[in-house]
Amino acid sequence: MSSYLVIGKNKKVETEIKEVPLSKLKFYQENPRLISILEREKGALTEKKIEELFWEKHSEPTRKLKEVIETDGAINEPLIVYKNKVLEGNTRLCILKELDRKAKTSSEKTKWSNVPCQVIKEKISQPDIDYLLGRVHIIQKKDWEPYELAVWFKRRKREGASFKELVEVSRYPEKQIQDYIKTFDFMVKNKISNPKEFTKYYEINKSTDYLKAKKKDKKLDKKLIKKITEDNLETRDVRDLTRVVLKDKKAQKKYFEGKWTLGKAKEVVFNNKPEMSDVFIREAQNFLDKIEAISRQRIDEIKNNKRKKKIITKLMKEMKTLAKKLSIKF
Repeated sequence: MSSYLVIGKNKKVETEIKEVPLSKLKFYQENPRLISILEREKGALTEKKIEELFWEKHSEPTRKLKEVIETDGAINEPLIVYKNKVLEGNTRLCILKELDRKAKTSSEKTKWSNVPCQVIKEKISQPDIDYLLGRVHIIQKKDWEPYELAVWFKRRKREGASFKELVEVSRYPEKQIQDYIKTFDFMVKNKISNPKEFTKYYEINKSTDYLKAKKKDKKLDKKLIKKITEDNLETRDVRDLTRVVLKDKKAQKKYFEGKWTLGKAKEVVFNNKPEMSDVFIREAQNFLDKIEAISRQRIDEIKNNKRKKKIITKLMKEMKTLAKKLSIKF
């Protein structure tokens, strides 16, 4: 049965739905999920080794999908195949290989030995493949982990895709795409190979406070990585570190020196800068900033409007009451 797949804007490729012998199908090692699984492996990898790594590093999702496939007695959708490589469906391929190997009866062997596939019949390029994978996993399935998504963004940029194109395909904001790529580059540069650590370093690379602090401290990256590793910080801890502790020079110094815990550093910062943790004080500070910056024109505008003057008058009255309660001379 003939069909087609979208591999670019206004670009389709002809495919055929048919069964392919399992023995002919190979893992596609350039798939972002496989890249994350094979990250630390060196040299050529056999199909058997890749299968073992799937169960080792992607065990929980693979196990759950295996249970579904065993219950249904079939995979839920065809694998997408190009030149016998499974572009999309590598987890299912891994499971089918195991089910076929462990089949005890001839009927079980027959069930798993031939696989429903959507086979691409025309020649396609690497950018076509990457567009296809992005469309499947980002728009349709939405099942890529952040690190896998970052791999895809990075590769598409390397192939010449603009940020505008990436936004159109992924529907992610441009700023987030840029931060994902920065985080991927940060991890590569600092030899951080665990994909599960991505969200921690994403918190760092999307932070404007981090960028400001880094200008003053060239060794900041090493200090952050050391603390994240030694203190076993969770993503929320890294968020507090970048959003709170990096705003205060003393707290930052004491924390990196190991003299203060993260909790102690946060407490000191919040005491010194209450507007960071207290919404009422933050809004009061914002209002104060606006008053200090008010223009002569704006003052005249309020002065000549009875309703606006009435609101300001009421505000002054409430401020006097509040000041008295706080024992502040007004």
